[in-house]
Amino acid sequence: MSLKSHEMEKLNVCIIGAGGNSSLVSLLLSHHGVSGIKIVDGDIIEHTNLERQVLFGNSDIGRNKAIAMTSIIRSQGTFAKIEAIPEYLDSLNYSAIVGDCDLIIDCTDSILTRNLINEISASLKIPWLMTSSLENSLELKLIVPGRTACLNCLSEGQNLTPINCSYDNVEFYVPSLASILGVSILVNYYKYSLLDDCIYFYDSKAVTMIKVQTSRRDSCKVCSMGNFPLLDEKHIIGRSLY
Repeated sequence: MSLKSHEMEKLNVCIIGAGGNSSLVSLLLSHHGVSGIKIVDGDIIEHTNLERQVLFGNSDIGRNKAIAMTSIIRSQGTFAKIEAIPEYLDSLNYSAIVGDCDLIIDCTDSILTRNLINEISASLKIPWLMTSSLENSLELKLIVPGRTACLNCLSEGQNLTPINCSYDNVEFYVPSLASILGVSILVNYYKYSLLDDCIYFYDSKAVTMIKVQTSRRDSCKVCSMGNFPLLDEKHIIGRSLY
């Protein structure tokens, strides 16, 4: 299921990962007026998370991230229906979790996880937003099945493999920048019908943005040929495996 542009208020959004990137994404979208938001994460909050996850405080340590984030957003009053899914997305439960959603937002910290989301997106024809943060830099790309290059198109044929983030090496403000820029890309597409098939690279230290044009490949094994190897086995979204 995929909505047309100009229908942002009807979106049902699934946010994968309740980390630093998802804090402002979830908050902004809940107040913008999307229809519903699912927040998916099986991890718990640790003290080291607090610097980058602006919604959490010391009292949240030990709580499940998805449940805590959902509770905090609900307490502020929102236009959207908010649902917490306190588990890791994998190849067995993905259909039940994202099957009724119109958009997937990647707020995880692993390129392997993104490859799994990319296959889910191509299989179910659901657009997804990739957000990646590392040190002073971030990367963003909106992937719309059938209209833009998918993640595999980049790594397989265009030598544009996105960074493999580690939140332990991210400046505290970078995830918030990723959230704001990511939401701006979504607003441009769903509200104003603006879609660039490109990947954005932002260097916060140099305060520069580079936009690299990408293109869908007819020979792509995932989005063109429909091969989904990661969906054939169980792959868990979680830092313990990746």
